[in-house]
Amino acid sequence: MKLNIVFTETFSLYDEPFTTAEMIAEYAGIDRKSVNRAIRDHKGALERFGVLRFQIAKPKKKN
Repeated sequence: MKLNIVFTETFSLYDEPFTTAEMIAEYAGIDRKSVNRAIRDHKGALERFGVLRFQIAKPKKKN
């Protein structure tokens, strides 16, 4: 089974890989708040791989 949790988006002249806290949470089987907490706690180590970008999104409506 192939998991597509990393995407690419073009920023200026380069395609940059990225993922979202929602995708990590879904495939890791944990909640998004835990993922965001881990990102904050390990921000320095994660920045070795590139810039951390955070975007605020509207919560999805529950059906």
